[in-house]
Amino acid sequence: MSPSTRPTKRTRTSTAETPASTSRNSDDMEHQQQQHGTSSRARGPAACERCRDRKTKCDFQRPVCGYCTKRQVSCVYPEDAVNYAVSGADILAAIGDLSRLVESQGVAQAHLARASSSITYGQHSTYDISSPASHTFTMGQTPTSQPPWTGGGMSTSVEAPSEGGSGTQGLDSILQWDVFEPLRPTPCLFAETSTDPGATLLPADTLPPPPLRYTDLLRLETKYVRGIHDKNPFLDLAEVRRLVLNVAENGPDWSTQTCLVALVCAVGAINQSYPSPGDSLAVDPSLGIPEEDADRRLSLQFWNMAAKRLGLAIGHNDVRSVQCLCLAGIWYMHNLQPLEAWKHFSLAASAWHCLRLTSPTGDIPGSSGVNPSARSLTVSQALYFTIWKSECELMVELPLPSRDLDLSRFPHAFPTPPTPGAEPATHADEVGEDERCWYYYLAEIAARHLLNRLVRGGSELPAVITPRVVRRMLRDAELMEAQIHDWHVSLPPFFRFDAPAGYSLGPHPDDMTQILRNRYLNLREIVARRFVRLCLLHISR
Repeated sequence: MSPSTRPTKRTRTSTAETPASTSRNSDDMEHQQQQHGTSSRARGPAACERCRDRKTKCDFQRPVCGYCTKRQVSCVYPEDAVNYAVSGADILAAIGDLSRLVESQGVAQAHLARASSSITYGQHSTYDISSPASHTFTMGQTPTSQPPWTGGGMSTSVEAPSEGGSGTQGLDSILQWDVFEPLRPTPCLFAETSTDPGATLLPADTLPPPPLRYTDLLRLETKYVRGIHDKNPFLDLAEVRRLVLNVAENGPDWSTQTCLVALVCAVGAINQSYPSPGDSLAVDPSLGIPEEDADRRLSLQFWNMAAKRLGLAIGHNDVRSVQCLCLAGIWYMHNLQPLEAWKHFSLAASAWHCLRLTSPTGDIPGSSGVNPSARSLTVSQALYFTIWKSECELMVELPLPSRDLDLSRFPHAFPTPPTPGAEPATHADEVGEDERCWYYYLAEIAARHLLNRLVRGGSELPAVITPRVVRRMLRDAELMEAQIHDWHVSLPPFFRFDAPAGYSLGPHPDDMTQILRNRYLNLREIVARRFVRLCLLHISR
């Protein structure tokens, strides 16, 4: 057969593909998937078990999501095998929070830098008391990363315990453990709710009017300054001295000025100074009774004088009225009546809000006007944080509703200290003592921020205990302990104390250091509480 007559080849119809064609087809499919947006993506965080059971969207807040926090139920997350990437929304939210942080804290940072530039601490840098990101003090160290229960973004506002009153985590909650059931006492705090809370006090008609001599008023004012004002500087001492002199010269009138003087004297009379080693019970020679009982009787005399004028404080919108209501709460705390104290702190918080809303600028009370003085702004901010600390402390221990002071509207995490040298000093050592008191006040606020975080994170055991849950508890505890350690090592030198070890701990000679040490122990106890109960449950089984 000649080549010209050879038949043509038949076209191949087989479906077999070569490796090269298979590779091309897979590339085309991948390209098509990318075009249509069907490529595989990294798995996001898994919802908690309750949200998965309800088939609702979970906000992934750790360790307790928003739904479980609102319902006061246990929140258990499945363990994520792979660390998921941060979403773009979280990044944008963090950038927005940082922008607001820089804008709101610019002036405060510069002011606090000047205030702390005169104090250096050896190998560390200046004592920074304005770290809003972590709400703790730093001294040239890298801030500890925020724990998972603080949410996705940073906030410059102050924090408060968890919403609702049913989730109290005070010392009474420990008595509900099964191990204390044989020793559990009967409820006594609310046993007499139907009676008058002031029934334990002496009737007003049996007490004579208080002495209003200038020397007596000055002595009680001095006791108040040393016992209360040094730790909560929300009064203008120059104004208080002027009001005391006016009452001594002209007698009491029906005004909030007289109410403020009476409350200062009532709190100063009942307040006892921090005992020194070797102190013994003093006796008033004129009355022949222990001095403590005489001061309590004197405090009741001034309280009866102030109680008749507290209605005036409720009816006025000014800083002095808020101060009167806050002082009334402090007086009830000294008399071990926490419910009455909370009632007056709540009134003070409501009055502070009314004052803020009715101010011309709608800003912080005391900051309105053309040129507001630094003193009035400092007093107003300190008043705000004193009410906030008091409400938070009572909310942790008592089954109370949500706080009345909406702290999310306050732009700063700390009050602004007075500018060093702005006010004339009458004594050479007065400026140093004033700065020391303010460092204590700021350290107390930082400890309260941290304590609120721990309470919000939860100190109770989850309903379901698994090895994964325990491992997560350990990781959370490590983050908590790291922040407590940062707060401890960042205290100024005059408040430093060694970390307590052992079961025997004597009193500290300095009262402010003693209180800060108690805060440190309270923070450590809350972190360890869940593990103590876990061990007790394991032993009982």
